[in-house]
Amino acid sequence: MTALPGLVDAHVHLTGQRRGDTIGQYDWAFHVVRASAYAYNMLEHSVTAACCWGVPYSLAIKRGIEDGTICGPQ
Repeated sequence: MTALPGLVDAHVHLTGQRRGDTIGQYDWAFHVVRASAYAYNMLEHSVTAACCWGVPYSLAIKRGIEDGTICGPQ
């Protein structure tokens, strides 16, 4: 068994931009849903802090994580 401290990802794109993604390109609600799923996945893989900048809904995701609506790294 190995103990691992919480990891920090200082540059992350929670929307998970994908090549040829026409739905995610125009649908902001879908971006938020995808970001929520990726945030949960990061937490499941020991990332306890993350920084996502440059998208208009980053603060909404952050507030959702802080108030417990979304599971994800702080």
